[in-house]
Amino acid sequence: MVVPPGADVQVAVDDSVFRRCGRKVHGAGWQHDGSSPALSKLSYGNCFVTAAIVVALPFCSRAAGLPVLARLHLPGKRKGPGKAETAAALVSQLAIAFPDRMIHVVADAAYHGPALRTLPENVTWTCRIPRKAVLYDLAPPRTGKRGRPRSKGDRPGTPEDIAATAAWTDVTVTAYGRDHVKHVAEITCLWYGSWHARAVRLILARDQHTTSGYDLALVTTDLAATPGALVARYAARRAIEQAFADARNVLGAGEARNRVRLAVERSPVRDARLHPDHPLVRAVWP
Repeated sequence: MVVPPGADVQVAVDDSVFRRCGRKVHGAGWQHDGSSPALSKLSYGNCFVTAAIVVALPFCSRAAGLPVLARLHLPGKRKGPGKAETAAALVSQLAIAFPDRMIHVVADAAYHGPALRTLPENVTWTCRIPRKAVLYDLAPPRTGKRGRPRSKGDRPGTPEDIAATAAWTDVTVTAYGRDHVKHVAEITCLWYGSWHARAVRLILARDQHTTSGYDLALVTTDLAATPGALVARYAARRAIEQAFADARNVLGAGEARNRVRLAVERSPVRDARLHPDHPLVRAVWP
């Protein structure tokens, strides 16, 4: 058993493009593809948002990602939900499957927005925050005067503004199979655009030899984990990237040449050799 009974479940979400050609392929379009050889990092094909459970294997020095749910993402604002909405739907399915466990999700900077406000209570979300995102202090206490109370406090600014005045501490982070000494800083704040009035934490990290700015900025709804643990948790997100590479190079994922809607939507099921009546299939395509 790769996850002990009752233990928290760590999940990485990301998307990958299966390169296709032809105008009649359902859901295909020009999309960002980090593995594309082109300088523009764009590829034409089908994009699948995937949720993978991150596990530690006794015979492997790095974390491994086990993809368990995937759903087709339709490009364009008018065609379907965004990537964050799709990822939130997949994670909600996992939260229902594991109601007695905490689900700790890690994602990159593309996975944020209002869709995350309605996640189940046993889900925490940690993702990179865009450089231009503006953060606010928590709402001040009510003054007792007439009028609408303030829903947010003062504006400390962007992560770069906060890093300039932050109090940094040294922590040892275990990531990629090695121990690293990092400078970290944290504040509790509001990211009004994504989580509205819900308190979140901004975690800033940089190399021990860096004296200004930051290398990594995370925002998380996990108010209990230490900054070092959150940095290590985000580093384990790399496991889903390796899972995508292994799925292509070893299992041949993305080689299916189907075109109609139902066939395209079930491409990951065919690549994983899952029966259409498998519980995971019914959870994604009821």
